[in-house]
Amino acid sequence: MPLFPGQKAPDFRAETTAGPIAFHAWLGASWGLLISHPDDFRPSTLRAAAEGAAGGAFRAPRLLGLSGGPRADAPIPLVLAPADDVRALYTGISPDVSAGARPHDRSVFIIAPDKTIRMTVSHPSSGLQDFGDILRIWQALSAADRTEDHDVRSAA
Repeated sequence: MPLFPGQKAPDFRAETTAGPIAFHAWLGASWGLLISHPDDFRPSTLRAAAEGAAGGAFRAPRLLGLSGGPRADAPIPLVLAPADDVRALYTGISPDVSAGARPHDRSVFIIAPDKTIRMTVSHPSSGLQDFGDILRIWQALSAADRTEDHDVRSAA
């Protein structure tokens, strides 16, 4: 069943290229970007995003990819097992919303620190996508949250 913005992001336990994780605990208080097909993005833009997150940037997102198998050159942690179980939890929205349509399976889920899905970005199959576009969307969402947090505090 497709996931929609505002829903709680499903939690899972999995083996990854960075070791075993419990997803919600692994995210902690960070934003998360769960990428269904990291191979669809230019490795250089994924690597830059991963290095930015590792560099301790303010509220930088944690990146996690789903993959059919381990890759030594993957610039982000990848779910190894049970990847199909996790992929079944995280299904995108079908571009054809008629009855019986298959969910779109190439998506990036932007998950807020409170573990809700803030946005799902579906994309075509291509190895040439620029992950910078996804980061700009995340930056806009996180900036809006910081502004709302400030407005609430200043009104109190």
